[in-house]
Amino acid sequence: MYDLPVRIFSRAKVQNILEDERLMARPVVLIDESHHFRHTFTKGYKALEEICFRKKVIMLTATPYNTEARDILSQMKLFHATDATAIPVGPPTLSDFFKAVEDGQKKLPELLEYVMVRRTRRHIEKYYEEDMKSGNLKFPERKPPKRIDYSIDEVYPGIYEKIEKLLRKIRYARYDLYHYVKPEFKGEPDLAQLKTAGKNLVALMRTILFKRLESSVAAFRRSVKNQEEIHQHYLDYLKKGVVPAGLLAEELRRYRLTGDDERLEEAMEQFAERYAPEKFMIDRLKVDIEADLEVFTEVFNLVKGLKSADDAKLQTLLDYLKQEPLRDNKVLIFTQFATTAEYLGKEIKACYPDADYVSGSSRDMLEKVRRFAPKANRAKIREKDKIRILVTTDILSEGLNLQDCNIVVNYDLHWNPVRLIQRVVRVDRVSTEHDLIYTFNFFPEHKLEAKLGLEERLTRRFKEIHKHIGLDEKYLSPEEKLSDIELFKRIYTGEEGVLTKGEEEAEVSFAELVKVMRDLREKNPEVFRRVMELPNKVRSARADSQNELVVFCKTGEYAAL
Repeated sequence: MYDLPVRIFSRAKVQNILEDERLMARPVVLIDESHHFRHTFTKGYKALEEICFRKKVIMLTATPYNTEARDILSQMKLFHATDATAIPVGPPTLSDFFKAVEDGQKKLPELLEYVMVRRTRRHIEKYYEEDMKSGNLKFPERKPPKRIDYSIDEVYPGIYEKIEKLLRKIRYARYDLYHYVKPEFKGEPDLAQLKTAGKNLVALMRTILFKRLESSVAAFRRSVKNQEEIHQHYLDYLKKGVVPAGLLAEELRRYRLTGDDERLEEAMEQFAERYAPEKFMIDRLKVDIEADLEVFTEVFNLVKGLKSADDAKLQTLLDYLKQEPLRDNKVLIFTQFATTAEYLGKEIKACYPDADYVSGSSRDMLEKVRRFAPKANRAKIREKDKIRILVTTDILSEGLNLQDCNIVVNYDLHWNPVRLIQRVVRVDRVSTEHDLIYTFNFFPEHKLEAKLGLEERLTRRFKEIHKHIGLDEKYLSPEEKLSDIELFKRIYTGEEGVLTKGEEEAEVSFAELVKVMRDLREKNPEVFRRVMELPNKVRSARADSQNELVVFCKTGEYAAL
C-alpha cells in the first residue's frame, strides 16, 4: 500500500537477519506481538537484542504485561540497552526501578508514560471520531461475560470422590528425587539442585492433573495413561542401574514462565540428567514409584470407560449451542489442551456437520481459519465448506482475524489472564460487522475450584494487570472492576487543565494535545506554522504592551534552562 522496503520475518526465523549485512544495516526495527520477547534466555531474544542494538525500535503489543512487571523490562531492554536511564524516574537505573515496583515502593506508570503509547477503544472513539466515520468503522458493544457453572461430580458420575482420594495418595516420587538421595551425598551441587526442582515439580504435576481433570474427561484420561506408561518406563531404567531426572531448577523456571502447560508437561517427562544409583536409596525409590504406578493404573481403570453422553460439562456446552445467541451463529470455542480440542471437535461435529477443530499439530490450520472467517481473511469459500463452530487451542488466540464470529466460549480458563484477553480480541475488532460481542466462561464448581484456585488466581492477576497497565473491558465476570489507572488518566482521559495559582499542576493529556494540534493544522494553518517555528523548550507565551515577551518554562525533573 505504501511501497515501503519492508522485510518480514517470523519469530522462528529472526536469527536469519543476523546473517544478512544489508538487513543489519537498516535503521528501524518493528516488532509485532512484542510480548513474545519477554524471556531474555531464549535464542530468539538474544538474536533480536543484537539486531536492535543502536537502532530505532517500535514494539507493538496489546498485552505487554503477562506474568510480572519484568515482562516490560525485558521488552524495554531491546531499545534501552543500558541499565542506567535518562528517563526522569527514581531510582535512576531500570533494574532498581523494577525492583522497587516489585516491592510496592514504586508504580510502573511512573515509567510507562515516557515509553508507551496506548490506544483504548474509548480513546479512539473520542479522538479519532472523524477517522472512524470516514472509514465506516465502529467498535462493537461487548456484553458482560456469561458465567457457566457445572458440577464436576456429574462429569465423573459416581467416581469423582474416588479419583480425588486416589490422587491424594500419589507420592510423585519420580519428580521428588532429592527425597531419596543418601544423606552423605545431599551436599553435592549436582544433587542439591534436585531439592528445589523436586518441590516445584511435585506441585506442578499435581496442579496439571487437576487442570486436565477440569478441562475434559479425554484430557485427564490421556494424562493418567501417559503417567502409567512413564512410571513403568522409569522402573525399567532403575532396573538397568540408572536414576533419570527430569527438568532441573533453571530449566523448570523457564518452562513455567511460558505458561504453556502442554509443553511443560512434555518437558517434565524428558530425562535430562542421569545419576549413578549408589547415591540414592534405590529400594525405597522403587517401592514408592511402584505405589504411584498402582494409583495411576487404578485411576485409569476408573475413567477409561466414561462415555461422552455422561459428560455433564460437554452436554452443558451442547445445550448452550442450541440456544440464542449461539444457535445458528458462528461460535469460537477455546480450550487450553489439544486433547480437549480434539474431543470437543469430534463430539460437536457429530451434532453439527459445519463444526471442526484445530490445535498446534493441525496441518490445515490456516485453511480452517479461512473457512471459519472468510470475510475477515478475504477468502472465497463455497457455502458447503464454511465452518460455523470452530474448537481451538490458544494457537488461534493471537495474530489472526476471526471477526466473522462474535461469540467466544472459554471451555476451560487459562491460568494466564492475558490468554483470555487475546482470545476475545480475535473477534472484538473495529472491522467487525457485528454490533454485539458475547463471551461465555465455564467455571468448575467450588469443590474442584478449592483444589485449583483458578478463579481466585485469575481474579488476582487481572487486578495486577489493571494496576500496572489498565484494561477497558471485562473478560472474566460482570463484576470485574475496571481501573483507569493514573498513567492513562494522565495521558489519555482528555482532562483539560490550565495554569493555575499555587502548587497545583495542570493535567493536559497527550491525546488532547494531539487533537488540538491536528485541529489547528487543519483549521488555522497560519497559527500552526507559527507554533511549529517556536524555539525548543518554549511552553507558553504572551505578548506584552511594552514590546516585551514573558516566557513560561517548566523545570524540576528536567535540566535547568
